[in-house]
Amino acid sequence: MSRGLGMNLIAPFWLLGLILAIIPWAVSMAQGVSSDINITSPQSGTAVTPGQTIAVDVVVAPGVSYSKVGLLVEDFGIGPVAIKGVPPYEFSIQIPNNLVGSKKITAFGVTSPGAGVFSASITVDIEPSSPIKSLSVSPQKIYFNYAGQRIPLSVTGNFVDGSSLDITRSSRIIYRSEDPTVATVDKAGLVTATDAGLTGSTAVIVTYGGHSVGVPVSVPAAIRGDLNGDGVVDRDDLNIILTWRNRRATSPNDARDLNHDGVINALDARILVTLCTRRGCATQGP
Repeated sequence: MSRGLGMNLIAPFWLLGLILAIIPWAVSMAQGVSSDINITSPQSGTAVTPGQTIAVDVVVAPGVSYSKVGLLVEDFGIGPVAIKGVPPYEFSIQIPNNLVGSKKITAFGVTSPGAGVFSASITVDIEPSSPIKSLSVSPQKIYFNYAGQRIPLSVTGNFVDGSSLDITRSSRIIYRSEDPTVATVDKAGLVTATDAGLTGSTAVIVTYGGHSVGVPVSVPAAIRGDLNGDGVVDRDDLNIILTWRNRRATSPNDARDLNHDGVINALDARILVTLCTRRGCATQGP
């Protein structure tokens, strides 16, 4: 029995109109999940490798019909990766050679132009099959300007088979801060300055396949309101608060949250103005 369309980032012209109609509700998932359409294969959590071709089977409840059935795959680009008009809904998808990490696959059924329903998503865990030879992390050192600032890490794995892949979001990678009171790191490699602490420094350890790399991290002990660490409080610091206005503080020690209410907002901007080193919060002058 033949399989459906393979993944093609450049869709045929006859698909473009359908893709443009699907994108608005595909992005929002506004109509929620329907039990009338389901992915039966592969099972959620199935391990696959970059470049591998996988079969994805979709079933529709008896008595239910859609004008089109297709798949959306996380990080495969904008638009559906495969569409079929009649059952059986069997698809063949090639995993991109540079894709690593847990990715969602969702089936959809088109009920009318621009409208449709979604299946519950499954995940596939895309991981290289070759052993790791070495790791490289960027940036190699992190110098924060203020508590609450965030900087993402980018991790490249160099493998025995000669390939190099971005493994920043691999399910096999482990991120760890040696001192979370100075800086924390999440499972996606996003490092957040917490506080200068006792030493103003720590390290984030990145581990994959028995290999580890340490990234030195520095957080300055700045005066209150000095958010860019230049030793003065001025309009540059005010602009930082305005840029992050109406967002939640990253921690109780976030230096941008001057009133410690958990939110960076206009109240913090007003407080910072009272802390300015120069008249009118000027960046130069007496």
